[in-house]
Amino acid sequence: MAAGTLAFSHGDYERCESYAKEGFELSVQVGDELRAAWARVGLGVVAMSRTDHETAAPHLQEALRSFRELDEEFGVARMITCLGMVALMRGEAAEAVSMFEEGLAVARRIGDRTSAYITLYSLALMALSRGDYDNAVTLFKEGIKVSEQVGDLANVAYCLKGLGMVAGTQNQLERCARLFGVAEGLLEAVGSPVYNYYEPDPYLYKRTLSTARSRLGEAAFEEAWDRGRAMTFEQAIAYALSSAERSQEEAKYAEPPPKSANQPGA
Repeated sequence: MAAGTLAFSHGDYERCESYAKEGFELSVQVGDELRAAWARVGLGVVAMSRTDHETAAPHLQEALRSFRELDEEFGVARMITCLGMVALMRGEAAEAVSMFEEGLAVARRIGDRTSAYITLYSLALMALSRGDYDNAVTLFKEGIKVSEQVGDLANVAYCLKGLGMVAGTQNQLERCARLFGVAEGLLEAVGSPVYNYYEPDPYLYKRTLSTARSRLGEAAFEEAWDRGRAMTFEQAIAYALSSAERSQEEAKYAEPPPKSANQPGA
């Protein structure tokens, strides 16, 4: 299962699936229901990453049932969150929010920081997509704080990119470019996407990136991007959690901010 997890983090779904199947078969042979449940998780997240929702859901639901029967609350928190992602992929937003909130409550109660910040990121993206920027910022920042405690550079990077999109919608263009730059730098340092089942809004990211580049100008954009990429992990955290005042340079832009494809009128 450890080998399967590493394969998944590098996007090698075939190898991850192979390891998960083997792990499941071995677990069944020796009657280890807990390991069998975790093997189902591997099969489920591979299906999620392939956007095969119909295959993912039964694996994850069965794993959740086993975790509950075994009183394995770390597994419960993770599966509720994963099933929330499946609901989100199916377009069932209300169901997704309900499951994310339930999963977050369990994760906080038992101290499962990984499940907590995965859920916080997903809730932040949903807030961002509906234009609830204040809530999105709060959730992204909480996700960064918890991720920092674990030392999860990848999740911090995703949250930084989310904050960059918020900054772009609020015409904080230099901050936007710097946050995007530091996020890309961290992901390059990690060397793999890790969270292959995340569902960010590529439309909003590309629009925000393009808008920041065109309004700042190529030279200013690249300078801000490079300053972000040069930040250490600690500097990136401090910068992301600081309150950014809109500069006079940024305030002069009068064009409306880019909308997410999920927002009305986009």
